[in-house]
Amino acid sequence: MPISDPASWTYFGRMSEYATGDSLLATIKGNLTNGKVAVFLWNWENGRYFHILALFIFGLLAGRQKLFAWNAGNKQFWIKALIISAVAFIPLVAIKTSTDNLIESDAIRRSFSIIETSWTNISFMIVLLSGFVLLFHSKLMHKVLNVFTPIGKMSLSNYVFQSVIGASIYYGFGLGLYKHANTTPAFLIGLVLAVITWFLCRWWAAHHKRGPLEAIWHKATWFNSEKKHH
Repeated sequence: MPISDPASWTYFGRMSEYATGDSLLATIKGNLTNGKVAVFLWNWENGRYFHILALFIFGLLAGRQKLFAWNAGNKQFWIKALIISAVAFIPLVAIKTSTDNLIESDAIRRSFSIIETSWTNISFMIVLLSGFVLLFHSKLMHKVLNVFTPIGKMSLSNYVFQSVIGASIYYGFGLGLYKHANTTPAFLIGLVLAVITWFLCRWWAAHHKRGPLEAIWHKATWFNSEKKHH
């Protein structure tokens, strides 16, 4: 017996009604209403709220343990993390690609796939994180990767900036390139935006201590901290 589609699919399907249109106000309204419901449901259906909480706690503990400070002990920790996550990732990917053949029931397969995908994603995330940390502190790659430091220091500002620019390029109210940009043009557009972002971040970092949104966030958290102490 076939199972019904996830509830989020209905709301995601409605996005084409305003995302392809030429009205900026309709797009904003649609994203703040229908779009938010779609994202909320999708995150719930795929267990992302638990993922976010777990990653937040992991980041908090990593910071308190000073795992990103470079010393012999932390180096061994990240090497072990890379090896264990890489070894775990290989069979998890094999299972993920074979799920349709392993489980016949649609209901069981969907639930299993959500759980299995979570473990696959977390193992791959640790591969990327530990690999990057080790490369960043290696003599060969440190200078190369350090070039991207200005972008990392302005991650919040960049996230918002690229979202606005990307929407203006692809949505109907902007250039509407969603109709024309397939994989190769989209990749080239992303590459050009990345280069422009790097130049802007480098210029901003030379004149300011923090990114524009990072500065606002810092002042807001500092204000709340001062308020609590008083």
